[in-house]
Amino acid sequence: EHAWHQFSVRIPCRDAVLAAMQSAGIGCSIHYPVPIHRQKAYHFLGLPEGSFPVAERCSREFLSLPVFPELTEEQVRTVTGVLRRCLKNRDNLIRRVNNGPFRQKFRDECLPLQPKRF
Repeated sequence: EHAWHQFSVRIPCRDAVLAAMQSAGIGCSIHYPVPIHRQKAYHFLGLPEGSFPVAERCSREFLSLPVFPELTEEQVRTVTGVLRRCLKNRDNLIRRVNNGPFRQKFRDECLPLQPKRF
């Protein structure tokens, strides 16, 4: 049985997609924005940026989609539909983030949109 805790997906341009999802009224979140080895509690280890590149990349790419027991099928279709449009229609997403804080990040990470593998 599902714990209904979180449903995370990996998206190369997470911040731009998050902005687009939020502007569509869909509450997404970022559960792990900082990899464990870069968190304050582990600062004493002296591990610099780049020590765990996969963990660092994942912390930049994971986006948690809405998931809870009362989520209806219609809401699931809405969330997945907006997400699909974000990923398929790059021009639209570029326009949405072009005047926002994610402009350069989007261009650096999402053009072209190439899914990354673990």
